[in-house]
Amino acid sequence: MIAIVPVVSMPFVSGVTARDAGAEDEAGAAEADVGISDGGGEQGGGTSDGGGEQGNGGVQGDGVQGGGGEQSGGVSETDAGEPDVGEPDDDTANESDEDQPKADYFSTHFGLRTQLIALDAELKSRLFGESSNQKVVEGRDGWLFLAETLDPDTPGNQASDRAAARIARTLWLFSEYLEQNGADFLFVAAPNKAGVYPEYLPYYMPRPGLDGARLLDRVQLRIDALGVRYIDLSALFQQLREKDDGTYYYHQRDTHWNNRGALEVYRTIMAELESMAANADIESVTASAAPESTAASAEPESAPGAFAYERYESLVPRVAVEWDGDLEDMLNPLSERLDTQFFYDVPKEYSARKPIVNTEDMNIETTSKKNGVRALIFRDSFANALIQFFTNNLGKASFTRSMPFPLSRAEGGAYDVVILEIVERNLRWIVDAAPAIPAPEISEPESERVPAEQVLAAIHEAGQFPADAVIFEAAEAPTDGRPSPGARFYGCFDPALLTVGAETRIYPVVEGANGEVRVFEAFPILEKNVLDAAIKRWGAAAEDCGFSFYLDSERYGEHEAYTVRLLLAGQGSESASGGVGAESGAARISEPLFTANQ
Repeated sequence: MIAIVPVVSMPFVSGVTARDAGAEDEAGAAEADVGISDGGGEQGGGTSDGGGEQGNGGVQGDGVQGGGGEQSGGVSETDAGEPDVGEPDDDTANESDEDQPKADYFSTHFGLRTQLIALDAELKSRLFGESSNQKVVEGRDGWLFLAETLDPDTPGNQASDRAAARIARTLWLFSEYLEQNGADFLFVAAPNKAGVYPEYLPYYMPRPGLDGARLLDRVQLRIDALGVRYIDLSALFQQLREKDDGTYYYHQRDTHWNNRGALEVYRTIMAELESMAANADIESVTASAAPESTAASAEPESAPGAFAYERYESLVPRVAVEWDGDLEDMLNPLSERLDTQFFYDVPKEYSARKPIVNTEDMNIETTSKKNGVRALIFRDSFANALIQFFTNNLGKASFTRSMPFPLSRAEGGAYDVVILEIVERNLRWIVDAAPAIPAPEISEPESERVPAEQVLAAIHEAGQFPADAVIFEAAEAPTDGRPSPGARFYGCFDPALLTVGAETRIYPVVEGANGEVRVFEAFPILEKNVLDAAIKRWGAAAEDCGFSFYLDSERYGEHEAYTVRLLLAGQGSESASGGVGAESGAARISEPLFTANQ
């Protein structure tokens, strides 16, 4: 678990600043080194210097562009952040295919195009209170919201039991794997702005979450039952708002929390780590005097003591209207309307493995002498504003935007705690692609909510489903180019096989040449490789029926003979704690899907 040890003193390096991140892959959370973007503008979280200049970053995914600070993010002339000017006239609509490329070119390159778009946006906003960009919703009192967070039909907002169960089960598998490698796991979801400030939505918009059916609420309910550690930031912001001191914690014209909100989130996360230390989840020690070192990547050294971190209670921010909001840039690319930001002059008390050019860097690694906690943080742009605080207060902090989440970096006790921070609207990214780690084996009844003997018994009692009820593919290596932990298998099964109203867990059953049967658990993830084929065959319901897993190469190498089948085991409990076959649960097993080296 987390062993908090001191780090040797490090030489001073320049603070965290952020420049325009520029255009990145619009796929958002793609594989390999395509990092996490959150579908909203990027918020600079750089350590302030003097006046506390904040950086910005670009955004990918849904086309939200730019988030500023004192440095403007600029305007990208793509169609992602611009409104439609109007319907094509009759002549354009009747053009031949040969003339269409010319029409497309001139429609995007005529003079003053950007200025006309800006004028259109300004007129609609000022005169009618309407948004000229379908991705932005004009709220009350000058507030802007990202439209996708308000649409109940957007996948990120859908709250089906199966969707929540898949995400919760995946987080539980993350936690189990990390625990086996000596690391604690902490899940932190940034609430959508509309859920924190619903009173500023337009009068015709429903208030999100009033029926208790938010996907985030469902996920947190399930992971709470599964024993996965998490922080409920929705409750945090509700408590902060009850103070009623007139302080905003999110930007009015940006998708993100501001630096004031980020500081409160930082304090809450550090308090949770402190609680873990007090409850012996962390062996707590603190920094002691140590000679300075010129090695920026030096590891912490042990010393007994208490958990230590700075809350920055005495740090008074400079409050200024100097923030270039991402939603503002989407709505009006030439707008000079700025948002309020809290600029903290955070002292620089850390050392970076390499210079931090931008808080949107794919990987950032720092060390400090405050304590010895080694934290691996999977994050999106909401963590940009957290970096300035964490860098001073974690013995080692590794921030990464890589997806699939590189859990294997925690192997061998390399980190004490792994934190996954992601914005609410992108919760489904958690089940976009499986990490390249071996599938956990169902072997110890005490470690499983579904005891191993029940799973093995279910194999013999299960009804068999035909091979054509599953799409099954095998590959020798992960698609992200990382070293493979073993043979890779993924696919999708017919939604008709789901247990109605209950969670269905997915167990690969592997039988060796000697007749030995081993049972593993798969991630409930539909890989992109088979997404189109699965939806074409079974419709949109197939998205909740994917599976993905790796078999350990040490046990199932290229010279081993084995057969793979799939066991689907339903559970009858809404809290995800029922047994295989219990109540409305049922077990079904496939015909042999894969045979190796025979």
